[in-house]
Amino acid sequence: MKRIYIILFFFSIWACNQAKSIDIDSAKSPIGLLMDITLSEAINGRDAGPEYMAAGDNCSLFTSNDGISWSISQGESTPFTGCSGGVIYGLAQGNGRWVAVGTLTSTYQTNANNCGLWSSVDGAEWIRHTCPTPSPSTYSNTPLRSVVFGTVGGVGLFFTSGHKMGTGANEDYYGLVSSDGMNWVFKKLGPTPTVDGGLTTTCYLEVDNGVARCSGETGSYSDAILKYNSSSGVWVADADLPDYMGYAALPDTPPNYNPSTSWFYGGPNHSRFTFGQGDSANYVNRKLPGGDWVEVVSNVLMSQYTYGLLLNAAAYKGNLIVALADACTWMNSTDAGTNWNVYDSIGSCTYDNGMPDFLSVTYNPYVKQFVGAGRSGRVVYSETGLEPSAWTILETGFSGTINTLISKP
Repeated sequence: MKRIYIILFFFSIWACNQAKSIDIDSAKSPIGLLMDITLSEAINGRDAGPEYMAAGDNCSLFTSNDGISWSISQGESTPFTGCSGGVIYGLAQGNGRWVAVGTLTSTYQTNANNCGLWSSVDGAEWIRHTCPTPSPSTYSNTPLRSVVFGTVGGVGLFFTSGHKMGTGANEDYYGLVSSDGMNWVFKKLGPTPTVDGGLTTTCYLEVDNGVARCSGETGSYSDAILKYNSSSGVWVADADLPDYMGYAALPDTPPNYNPSTSWFYGGPNHSRFTFGQGDSANYVNRKLPGGDWVEVVSNVLMSQYTYGLLLNAAAYKGNLIVALADACTWMNSTDAGTNWNVYDSIGSCTYDNGMPDFLSVTYNPYVKQFVGAGRSGRVVYSETGLEPSAWTILETGFSGTINTLISKP
């Protein structure tokens, strides 16, 4: 609505002041550039806010419209009200609203009064929301580490997940659900296996093909894979799993957790993927519509580098899938995930030079660019995502970790 007012405002200036003309050619006039952006977003029906958004340590927020030039707010200038030394772990966008989750302080082992939950219409002004009290109320809310938006049961929903709510071996994870990103309802994430995953473990959320899932850290070969039953509004155990998914590793000591040690991913043509659970970066299973799970990448593929690498995130454009990993390693597939190419460098970042892991990647179909981010504040971008030389490493000047990166759909 605000953008419509802007358009009418500039039109009224032009109509009422015939003695002066306003050049709305974006190549010649700042006003023209603003009009060009405003009209473009209005015509294309895009939500307000930047094309790319990232967040991480020190309550930081990164925004960009091209994936190359970034604005950074952190510390005392953070837009996340109530965040002081905390970490933003997850971002999601849907139903015309952005959502961010994380911690309020740097005391990550503390659950009580440490639940960071914010939303924004434009990605600039953020509102903090109170995290609902769990049931039973003897538990407290917890820090949040994962958030996702998707259409589940025909309804657009936000889901977020936190830590385990108790010290027992089979305690459930703290979870919330919302349709608008502002009003949240507690939904416990369970059942979990009877293994002690630890108080700082969580499960990682994703939505594909109309189903929300959460893949848990268990510290064992026991799976804690849950799916959301949209009819009953509760989380249940998911039995539709590959034969082998690997070891669901526990996170590193906070504040910098290992990202997504096990995760599902919705790929091209309604395909589904799982990426290896901590054994290495290399266990990839794929399921096509109507088919069974098939292991398409094994541990052997990247054994020339090191055991224990993790694939941390994936994004696709058409049949091209790009997956970024630890220590500058990465993989891609040009045939929708049947065959994979493995690389030990990306741009100027190589496996041997000690540069950081990349933890997130996204593809923006409007900007037509892959963008990734990770430790030491580095960003990587590419139009094609096809080979190491196609990527450029960008030093943002941020010394912390960028934990999450998303783009408008």
